[in-house]
Amino acid sequence: MLTILIIFGMFYFGLTQFVLEQIHRDNEIKNIGEALWHGFTVITTIGYSDITEYQFLSYIFAIVGVWYGSISMAIILPSLSQSFNIFQNFKYRRHIFKYKTH
Repeated sequence: MLTILIIFGMFYFGLTQFVLEQIHRDNEIKNIGEALWHGFTVITTIGYSDITEYQFLSYIFAIVGVWYGSISMAIILPSLSQSFNIFQNFKYRRHIFKYKTH
């Protein structure tokens, strides 16, 4: 689920930034690959600052992208953590029962 959200956000926000930044002559997003990279760094809130926006609407989409990424992570990570805890408890209990029977 998290992978789907990241890929969707990467394409949506990256391609939107690509289209919006083509208006400006000094844009840093030269091709689709750079647009997808920028979308990925925006929604995962990494923000390397190797690509920056020049258009006001691009700034707005970047802010929305950061919110999208933060909310996506906030929704997915607790369930992922719970699944990990369940797995660890099961693994621990299985390990204890294995030694109790001998």
